[in-house]
Amino acid sequence: MLAAGMRIKIDYLERFSRVLTITALVFAVLVAFSAPLLAISWSKQPFPGLLMEHTLVVNDIKGRNWSGQTQGIDYPQRVVRIGGTPVATSNEARNALATFQIGETITIFTRLST
Repeated sequence: MLAAGMRIKIDYLERFSRVLTITALVFAVLVAFSAPLLAISWSKQPFPGLLMEHTLVVNDIKGRNWSGQTQGIDYPQRVVRIGGTPVATSNEARNALATFQIGETITIFTRLST
């Protein structure tokens, strides 16, 4: 037999867990619906054939026939220039890539990251 105080504590924890579960579910649904919308902006940008970390170091994730990798750009090189534009931050790299059209040849300069 449960005491009255114990019953109130169990009800409180049960309500709290339900609210937490519903909140997590709502958050997951919002993320699932917003991800494709956020990806639309990336679909309009040219793909340089490589992935970069926020530090501009080329990532070691590889894709089949990615043009950057087939041209010899690979981990741990760091991107220092895209086209004729020097880049030092990921925002500068994104802005430099945005000046190109999809299908255009992009010249990327790298140096070995230390």
